[in-house]
Amino acid sequence: MTLGQAWSPRQVRAEAGSDGSSAPERRRRDERGATVLEIAIVFPAVLFLIMAVVQFALWYHGAQVVRAAAQDGARAARVAGASDVDGRVRAEAVLSGPGNNLFRSQSVSTSRQGDVVRVTVTGRVVSVVGFGLPAVTRSAEGPVEGFRGLGDR
Repeated sequence: MTLGQAWSPRQVRAEAGSDGSSAPERRRRDERGATVLEIAIVFPAVLFLIMAVVQFALWYHGAQVVRAAAQDGARAARVAGASDVDGRVRAEAVLSGPGNNLFRSQSVSTSRQGDVVRVTVTGRVVSVVGFGLPAVTRSAEGPVEGFRGLGDR
């Protein structure tokens, strides 16, 4: 059609569609539900990503708690007159302290070799996503404190 021509009702219906709707309206009607479908596809992936970040944060926090337990256990076992049991008890107290229920399993081992005490702590962090990260193992060691005379060097 040219600029000066009038539109007939038949041309208007052909341009608008058989039901009288315009092309943008037909396009909108064809895309109904697309947003719901997109959310249904994207939401589980985003949720899994968030949970994976939370799982890694728990594992990292667990690594710090295990390190602190090993260091405190070694500090307690190094004191003059203390035994390996003192170090183990102190490390287990740190692991089971308030707010530290993030381990599925934990173990503490102590050893003495001469004047050096070593405390090794292992913990497996609880799983949020369904798969867990590897167990965290940290060790701390130090010399056993004691008084020595001049001739004992």
